[in-house]
Amino acid sequence: LVIDRNGRLVLTDFGIARSELNQTITRTGEFIGSPGYISPEQAMAKRIDVDHRTDIYSLGVTLYEFLTLEQPFLRDTLEGTLRAILTKEPVSPRKLNPRLPKDVETVVMKAMAKDPDKRFSTAAEMAGELRRILNFEAIRSTPASPLTRARRVIRNHRPAAIAASSVALLFLSIGGFVSHLNSQKQALEDRSEMVRSTQAGGAAEEELAMFMAEGFVVGDVLDLVDQAEVVGLSGTLEEMMDLMSRVDTRLSLGFPLGDPRRESLRPKISRVKWQLIDRLERELLRPGALTPARQSRYRGFLERMLLDQDPLVSKNAAVSLGRIQNPLAISALVDSVFASR
Repeated sequence: LVIDRNGRLVLTDFGIARSELNQTITRTGEFIGSPGYISPEQAMAKRIDVDHRTDIYSLGVTLYEFLTLEQPFLRDTLEGTLRAILTKEPVSPRKLNPRLPKDVETVVMKAMAKDPDKRFSTAAEMAGELRRILNFEAIRSTPASPLTRARRVIRNHRPAAIAASSVALLFLSIGGFVSHLNSQKQALEDRSEMVRSTQAGGAAEEELAMFMAEGFVVGDVLDLVDQAEVVGLSGTLEEMMDLMSRVDTRLSLGFPLGDPRRESLRPKISRVKWQLIDRLERELLRPGALTPARQSRYRGFLERMLLDQDPLVSKNAAVSLGRIQNPLAISALVDSVFASR
């Protein structure tokens, strides 16, 4: 895969390509292909029917490597690589690249499913999901549940799973006691941190002190959002960032996740955050306009918004960071690879 100077992706070397009618490559028992990218059905010693979904798997591995800069299964030997493809689950892409949105990870992991029936049925279906991500739309794929992931680990490592279960039963009797000690320790640390933060000064610390004294109501948060919206039109970027930081602090302190009051505030808060992301991007794209310290602060604020609870806010932040760092990267992959699909 070669990206040309215009950002277009070019596929090269079709030396082992074949038509659907030619089954010799999947039936001879010989290894043909690039080891790290072959599908589990190709890696099996006893050959089974291999269809177009093997290419979807290989494309998933390619996208995984593109986004994480790591190959999920490549080992020092051919045997080790094949064994890893058959028995190992790939490391979560978001563990290797925390900036990745959850939806991107879901698409990559679905393309790389070991069971062909769990993958995308066509390349066009996968392309559609990637385009939905770029258009800030909800994807149709769902990530594997924790129970499904656990079943995969047990299936691939049955002896180790049995041993681990035995150890778990052995230590179950003291688990409650250890948990109690840890909770007491955490409570002490939280109180100490709260005192240190309050004494340190700054916007977040002031919000914490206010919450401890008076608590917050929805009207307080809306007032800050309204101020940030006005500042976004005529004020400084630093003022807008400070106000939205206060908003996030009040939400996290006063309104737990799932609180209906918090959900009612989301549309307005997200709209102002989109405005803030747009201003940060425009400032960061102005050549020579910012000092290194201010560049670092603005970029850091965008990176923090990758973790926002609203997926549309995090996606907007991801797209802005992509434009700042490598504007053609993802669009080149989607438009060029799938242009003929």
